[in-house]
Amino acid sequence: MMHVRTVSPIQQGVAAARHNSNLKLVTCAASSPSSSGGSFSSFEPISSPTLTVPETSSRQNGHSSSPSTTTTTVILTEQQATMAKGAVLYEVLEEVAKTGGSSSATSATDLPGLAPAGQVFVCPEESLFYSQAVEKLVLSRPDCPNTLVEFGAGDGNPIISALLKVPAVPGRAIHAYEISEASAHLASARAAKFGLGDTYVVHNSCFWEGLKQTPSDCIISNPPYLPAPDNDIMMPGLWGGVDGAELTRELLSAGFDTAMLLISAYSNPVLTLQHAREQGYAVEDFLCTPLPFGTYSSEPRVRQWITEMKARGEAFYSQRGVYMLTAVLFKKRQPGAAEQADLTDELLRVLTVL
Repeated sequence: MMHVRTVSPIQQGVAAARHNSNLKLVTCAASSPSSSGGSFSSFEPISSPTLTVPETSSRQNGHSSSPSTTTTTVILTEQQATMAKGAVLYEVLEEVAKTGGSSSATSATDLPGLAPAGQVFVCPEESLFYSQAVEKLVLSRPDCPNTLVEFGAGDGNPIISALLKVPAVPGRAIHAYEISEASAHLASARAAKFGLGDTYVVHNSCFWEGLKQTPSDCIISNPPYLPAPDNDIMMPGLWGGVDGAELTRELLSAGFDTAMLLISAYSNPVLTLQHAREQGYAVEDFLCTPLPFGTYSSEPRVRQWITEMKARGEAFYSQRGVYMLTAVLFKKRQPGAAEQADLTDELLRVLTVL
């Protein structure tokens, strides 16, 4: 039998999840439970995270019996997820994955403290996608370098998650540069909690200054990509320039041999890919996912600007507010080397399909 409940506060769902081994994060919404047992009657994509966990019961009608398993789905509203800053969800998910079904944390207070609201960017779907991209496009490849740099650590969840899913490599280090003190502190505390303090090193400093201390040929980043006339928006740290891609193009101009970056379809992707080619990059591989407009991109001032960009052919999304987000592995073309496969044209078709 499946029970559906909306939890408040978020710790109720975490407490249920912490003591179960079969934990998965899904993105769905349920219609009202049916009267015949509370099962889902329909699903539809939403932007809120959902925890699905099994619960074991050994009592029925007040009497002991053999254990039976029911499934409890905990639906977290967007507000609840924002309040939690995504911290507890990812902590539990990754600890369960790491320990094969058990969690050493016994209460939410065992986890690193949450950052003040509004100081750390949180989007579980986007963070999960970025984590998968780092794992599959970078860390799992045989040519992955031992030293990588990351522009913007955020809350640290995506990289920690990816590192926990791949075999440890002696000497590997990812140096992340995060200018937000709250984000840097949270990411660093998380890395230490999972024994990754020497592998995922978070610096609360400027990325460009940090490169002088930790040079690398490979950059990974989910750079800010919100377009707006200026940074007078709900969360200024998410501003990616007037067309949303100014920081992305700056990173592509920095001379890295390899760059794995997230690129949004509403942030002038045509110009961005043209710039990448001009910088000598080929698209070696990419992943993509459709996402709905979220809290920050739906801010009226931002949404209006994106609408104007669409009219100019600089933003692409559906009438229902769905856009494509891609994770792109750029590789510098090597002079004299055999011709490289270049998926730029295929990527462009994906980004402009809606």
